[in-house]
Amino acid sequence: MKLILTAILLATTLVAGYGQTVTIDTTRTTMVITEKTGAVVRTLSIYRSVVAGSGFRHQGIYQPTAAEFGTEPDVLKLNFTDELAHLKKMIEAANKIRPHNFSKISMNILPYNELVLKLVNYFENSPEWNAHLKSNPNLKRSTTLFDGSQISEVAYNYRIAGDLLDRSDFMTDVNAAFVTLGYTAKSGGFPEEHQHILTADKLMLLGKNVSLFIPEPNMYFNLTKIK
Repeated sequence: MKLILTAILLATTLVAGYGQTVTIDTTRTTMVITEKTGAVVRTLSIYRSVVAGSGFRHQGIYQPTAAEFGTEPDVLKLNFTDELAHLKKMIEAANKIRPHNFSKISMNILPYNELVLKLVNYFENSPEWNAHLKSNPNLKRSTTLFDGSQISEVAYNYRIAGDLLDRSDFMTDVNAAFVTLGYTAKSGGFPEEHQHILTADKLMLLGKNVSLFIPEPNMYFNLTKIK
């Protein structure tokens, strides 16, 4: 598929293809690429930011949202490899207007079942993770809200979880995918507070035991451009 790119200064740019349109809205520091294929709309928002020791870099936010697909992310069944082809095309379109050097990209991984299944299998079969769960049977903490009320939240060791994630085949696959875009990828780890685990609905869709305690990582990856 050949895309024809026409730039109109800092206004809207259109890329036309067979059954597909890509709209690019730019300002001096931001760019929003919207791809419409049939009824499906995908958006990549790019922001310029300063990274300590690296100067100006770019951050991207990419995710076909639940609203665009008419359902919740937990029960979507998308393919990460297929999605990557769309992301690659949108980044290439953006780079035709001006070059980008990404330091981070945010995307919700929950719709991509083949990717999430690797995450589940890795933690389910990890001796270190199972030892952590066994030694901490009540992984909860009490959090005080601004009005003084208290709620009970999930609380696991984010450092243990992050170290395991970095060594997982999940991240091996994610890194290999981003290498095709010209970047190496590292995980964004896990949140220190307001932690979440995969829902019973998601585990059920994956054919897994709904009682599994699988930590949900931060929904972004740190990127380094391959020179």
